[in-house]
Amino acid sequence: NFFIQAGVVGICLILILYGMNRSALVVVGFSAALYWLFYYRFKVVLVFGFLGLVAFASRSTIASLSSGRQENILTKNERSGNENRGGLMIENLKIIADYPLGLTLYNKSWEEVARHNRAFRRGEEGLVTSHNGYLMFVTYLGVIPGLFLLCSLYYKAFKVFRFTVKNIKN
Repeated sequence: NFFIQAGVVGICLILILYGMNRSALVVVGFSAALYWLFYYRFKVVLVFGFLGLVAFASRSTIASLSSGRQENILTKNERSGNENRGGLMIENLKIIADYPLGLTLYNKSWEEVARHNRAFRRGEEGLVTSHNGYLMFVTYLGVIPGLFLLCSLYYKAFKVFRFTVKNIKN
């Protein structure tokens, strides 16, 4: 049973690696580690030790994934290393401060409010966002409705998570 779980998690991690979604990679890895920790308790320390040894032994393979022409998370990270996401998020917060009720209520589009801001310009390519989906959600809907909808979306997921952790042995 454990080997089937480990195989499924491994396949998911490989697919996520080549799907280039870092957030999903972190969430799947963290969720699997948390599940194993709660379910297997002390035995998981040995599993984590084994996984650490495998990672250490395969470090040259991992290094080869980040070089060459392969398309994966590691090469994507090297290509986009010059982005200043923190600065983009700060500039997005300034736009939220200017339009606290949301761009939709002010009948504005992202292009209208961000075109004069140099942080969001990318040469001839046009405008970029702050690269933060939650922040853009609040930008369009406004602070109060945006936060309310986000909380209501994740409330059920949090309830399921709490129930699962309490009843993990069942």
